[in-house]
Amino acid sequence: MIFISTNFLEPEHFSKIFDYIPYIQQKLDIPIGIEIFPFWDTYGFEDQIIDNLTRLKEHLISFHDPYQTDHTSLPESDNYNKTLKDFIKTLSYNRILHGNHIVYHHNNCKIERLNKSRLLDASLKNLSQIKDLCHNFGTEILVENAGTLVESTMLLNQEEFEHFCFSNDCNVLIDIGHAYCNQWDIEKLIHNLGTKIKAYHIHNNYGDDSHNRIKDGGLNYKSFLAVFSQITPCAKYIFEYSSRCQCTPEDFCEDIQFLLSHQC
Repeated sequence: MIFISTNFLEPEHFSKIFDYIPYIQQKLDIPIGIEIFPFWDTYGFEDQIIDNLTRLKEHLISFHDPYQTDHTSLPESDNYNKTLKDFIKTLSYNRILHGNHIVYHHNNCKIERLNKSRLLDASLKNLSQIKDLCHNFGTEILVENAGTLVESTMLLNQEEFEHFCFSNDCNVLIDIGHAYCNQWDIEKLIHNLGTKIKAYHIHNNYGDDSHNRIKDGGLNYKSFLAVFSQITPCAKYIFEYSSRCQCTPEDFCEDIQFLLSHQC
């Protein structure tokens, strides 16, 4: 199943997603889901969700962690309270729209050697609460390999991330762009996590987290797409492009066709 993240749109133009999805579905003759990237702090964003609830219910929906969440914040801090409030709002809309899953960033902040253990401890405690909330809302949570070396936000290296997912019994979304710019062994990552991987964020880069189109970067997707489809045949593919790509509906059609043509 193919999804398109609304991350490629400026939040004030969220409703333009309906200029894309029907065109792509008709052109390719396949269903296309929508991953909603929530910008709850942007004026008018939530109004666009409310105004388009009926249209959104016509599509498969998933949600990303809200923008600027901080799951490494200390309990009862302002950041913690805001993160929890925004996540619960996201869960509520996900339930209204019969959403598929919510992507979870275990970290979004800068990492220093002296604060890593404290941040990891806070992240683990907050994950436990978030998992309980998702269970109560009947929503699947997928932990993403969040953070990048270039931005000093990578809390867990590849081995630590794999251990984190197994020890906390988490299903996973692998962000291929993050894995590439963090110099992870992507094929080994897919083999090790196996069917814990339920979805992929698809984008490319030249060593930073620029969220370019699938063929605009240093990662040659051709060599990996067969591996993805062999080991995780039921995983979803979510195109998570930046607004800087200025993608047209035809651009998405081209990139989706490229992906589908290089699977097994």
